[in-house]
Amino acid sequence: MTKKSLHCLLTDTASARYMRPVIDTWQSRDTSFALNLHISREAAPVLEDLSEKNPTRMLDRTDGTSIVDTSCDEGLLILSSAGGWPVEHATKRHAQTLDIPVIQLIDTWYGYRVRLTENEDWLLPNILMLVDEIAASEAQSEGVPAEIVKIVGNPAWEQIEPEPASTTQKILFLGAPVKHGYGDRLGYDENSAWDLVLQAASEQPELFSELYYAPHPEQDEPDRLGPAKLTRYQPDRLDLYDTYIGMFSAPLIEAYLAGRRAISVQPNATGLDMCPLSRHGRVRRVSSANELSLALGGSSMSSTQLRQSLRGSTQRVMETIDTALAA
Repeated sequence: MTKKSLHCLLTDTASARYMRPVIDTWQSRDTSFALNLHISREAAPVLEDLSEKNPTRMLDRTDGTSIVDTSCDEGLLILSSAGGWPVEHATKRHAQTLDIPVIQLIDTWYGYRVRLTENEDWLLPNILMLVDEIAASEAQSEGVPAEIVKIVGNPAWEQIEPEPASTTQKILFLGAPVKHGYGDRLGYDENSAWDLVLQAASEQPELFSELYYAPHPEQDEPDRLGPAKLTRYQPDRLDLYDTYIGMFSAPLIEAYLAGRRAISVQPNATGLDMCPLSRHGRVRRVSSANELSLALGGSSMSSTQLRQSLRGSTQRVMETIDTALAA
């Protein structure tokens, strides 16, 4: 009997990291389906080594071409990231015309509507996998139908264990392409956030004796570093730093889950707090150099409750996919 096919479309680092524990578990088992990977340049560093065992296609996420082959068999399921990219929208539209079910994942707590609309029109999957009840409530407040929501957690975050107490005072600033993605709409960007950090460092240099800057792969390097040194973010070495400072990003969440002090810097912020951790009261949000210096004197906030809710994420994602394939 011909195996059913799961076509997995992943367009960014976060969704690739989300799916990696799931795919690794599948690789260790005899699955009832054939896995095909469709990955963007941004997702490739996380998944490209899997190409030896799985058919893998590299793609441009800005290309509005569906990944669905019109000659596909009936036992097909699409699993897709939800970054709002043209290739995701094109694939969903094409799948709908062929009655092919689509599951999408959102790995964090913001941007539900913008991820699932094209020119303000909804392009909904059959199933939308979300992190938790908070995400479900937020998504529904933005217009996502409750009946398509499935709460599963986040398999990548499930893997993160608390690190031992830090013996260093190293601080890492996490860059992000905020200017490119949001323009001036938020009231701040990576440059103004970094300027705030540099101001705090000039006012109280004793707090910033070991300061590092990790640019996001999709952003330009900062114009000025001040006392900081350039480095790269290492998700498998969260123990390297005592404090992680960012705006809003998956690395900030990973640092929080590892028990590190995480601080969201948002100078002159307007509208919705884009950092889900500070929006939910899990980390400190600062808007001035003085507030940042005070936050550096505080302890890390507990991530125990969130970590407990994430247990079983990989299994829940697998069960959701298995059920859809069996339908």
